[in-house]
Amino acid sequence: MAPAHSASYTGGLKVIGTGLGRTGTSSLKLALERLYGAKCYHMTEVIENGGPFGWFDFWTDVSAVRKPVGALLKRGTQYTDECTGKLTTSPSVLPGQGHHGAATSTHGRLRKHHRLPGALYLYLRPSPAITPEKNPPDSGVFSVTFQACMYWKQLLEAYPDAKLVHSTRSPESWAKSVMDTVFRIQPDNAQRSLGVRLIHALFPFKVGRPMARMLRSVVSPQTNGDFTPDGLVKKFKEWEASVIAEAPKGKLLVFKAEQGWEPLCKFLGVPVPDEPFPHVNDTKEMQKIIAAITAVGWITAAMYVAAIAWAAGKVMPLLR
Repeated sequence: MAPAHSASYTGGLKVIGTGLGRTGTSSLKLALERLYGAKCYHMTEVIENGGPFGWFDFWTDVSAVRKPVGALLKRGTQYTDECTGKLTTSPSVLPGQGHHGAATSTHGRLRKHHRLPGALYLYLRPSPAITPEKNPPDSGVFSVTFQACMYWKQLLEAYPDAKLVHSTRSPESWAKSVMDTVFRIQPDNAQRSLGVRLIHALFPFKVGRPMARMLRSVVSPQTNGDFTPDGLVKKFKEWEASVIAEAPKGKLLVFKAEQGWEPLCKFLGVPVPDEPFPHVNDTKEMQKIIAAITAVGWITAAMYVAAIAWAAGKVMPLLR
């Protein structure tokens, strides 16, 4: 079934998600991709392409230059292309991706120039296989968890034609959900398991130190180290109230996935698809990922111990 498109839209990002993670963003991602036939940036992309030189380091860098990000998000900003070395409006490769899958130093370029929009543009731009008639140039939808939703005002400044969709749920159920899933790997959460502590301290790749750095720089400032149910509920309410208060009039939809297609499609001005709204409960999948991360932590620690024991076995006879 063909996606529903607003064929006259050519202004970049169509939708900017302002809702925190674990508020139905996975369902919203699938819904937006169904409506527009375009990619929707989400935490799953961050994890899948976390490193080296990937999204983990990318968002760590962005948070380090938080103050000037708004001005740098302006459309028309030029970037140094990793492959051609020329100035362009979008890089040839994403962080962590190169031609034929080879890792590149795009992250280094982005670190140097602090170019947030170029990478997002490339990720969101239409596939060459999709004709302009079916998917307007420079179109994309954008819904992400803790990383980019923190920059919704800067993104809206860069893409003033975009609309804001704030995914939400009850604060109490959200607090329970994040503590059962994503906050189990938050570096400043004292309740995280020893296996998670080990991978954050010892594992130099992807879900190890790079992810820990990103979580500290992006998520930690939002929680202030308070992972109590009351503290999380308070932060959730504060964030939602700030978005509602500061969003331009008529630009924001506060949305719960249980509401289905109608309010979302009406707000976006697109037809309602003749199929059920996608409902994704990825709690168990997230818990599997966390279990795998924990296991890698223990394996990494065991390898360190084995290496130290081997080295000691070689060195001690020489000291006698």
